[in-house]
Amino acid sequence: MLRTGDRFLLFPAICHTIYKEIYVISKDYTLGIDIGSTTVKIAILDPGLNLMFADYCRHHADIRGTLRLLVVKAREQLGDITVHPVITGSGGLTLARHLQVPFVQEVVAVSTSLEKIAPK
Repeated sequence: MLRTGDRFLLFPAICHTIYKEIYVISKDYTLGIDIGSTTVKIAILDPGLNLMFADYCRHHADIRGTLRLLVVKAREQLGDITVHPVITGSGGLTLARHLQVPFVQEVVAVSTSLEKIAPK
């Protein structure tokens, strides 16, 4: 089982489900996943916090399939990379629990990001 703080290889050979596409490896890049009421958004940052990939898509109640689509798109652009996923958003808690990855409330995620990227 995966625990909070575990790390994942995001892009192995394409598998049938998103869950098989995320494996424990190491912590190199950050994968932010935002599961909203109508869309799924992902962003991938390198260790220097540079944006490497970002996209979103309406999920039409198929969150897992939409997340998989975005992950495949990111893999096509970035190749195989290692990520540390974090999930936020109104629809993200269930997926975070299922994948056993960290869930961060949206306000906390934004506040923490602003403190790191644009400190006072």
